[in-house]
Amino acid sequence: MKISNFFDLQHVNGKPVYIVDDHHKVLAAWDMERRKLESAPFLLTIDHHTDTDDAFASYCCIAGYEDPSIDQDALAKKLLAAVDWRNDSSIEAAIQNLRHDEHINAATKTGILAPSFSIQLSDGGGWTEPNDEHVYVVPFHCAMWCKKKVYDDECVIHHAVEIIESPYLDDQVQRIGEITAALGLQKIESLPYILDIDLDVFHSMKAANPNDASTFHRLILGTVAITIATEAEWVGELWNDETNEPSSDQLLSVILGHIEEATSTNTVMVGAVRQ
Repeated sequence: MKISNFFDLQHVNGKPVYIVDDHHKVLAAWDMERRKLESAPFLLTIDHHTDTDDAFASYCCIAGYEDPSIDQDALAKKLLAAVDWRNDSSIEAAIQNLRHDEHINAATKTGILAPSFSIQLSDGGGWTEPNDEHVYVVPFHCAMWCKKKVYDDECVIHHAVEIIESPYLDDQVQRIGEITAALGLQKIESLPYILDIDLDVFHSMKAANPNDASTFHRLILGTVAITIATEAEWVGELWNDETNEPSSDQLLSVILGHIEEATSTNTVMVGAVRQ
């Protein structure tokens, strides 16, 4: 199988956009971009989940359950060592053995990606200290205007709506800047990065249609490529919009509209609502 079979590649005003159904298949897209560059690109991902599980953990756990004599740690190291970003068959094999949330770790540990930075909705504390995994999770408090001391169910809804609003993204990018400074790196927008979007981060149509999309559009413009995971099942699982049915197809159309607008030579109309 060609690794191009794992994704649908579109070019939006010259910007490569890779679309996958299951998020771990983006490894193929990231690998394609890695081959174009002298060094591994960084990753900026916007996702409901952190996606920081160890590579091949699920595969090794099942293998160990079926055969208790298997050393799961040794097997995981063997599978990682077999990943060669220059070789299609090794990438195909890796994707076949990966499960949900393991793709970032697989990519940073095998030279496909440099450090990754996750803007997400599931871990308020984040993971910001220098680490051997080269994986960083950006912490959050709540919606920008929220003054509550306790993060509750109401906060979850308000927070999710802001996920690509410019004030919220500006705050998250600033937090990433604190991480990169500690690593001795430039700010993320000065580095070659892939923008990765999991559509399950949008819990409503309003979340995908921010009042101010200028920062999101700037991040789109600055990236070397964009990857999008449609994750239809998770979109439905996390949806909280009572006025619209969950639809990853509709969300995909909206995000492609943002990319079209951001990369257009025409003046960007910030805040235009797409249906």
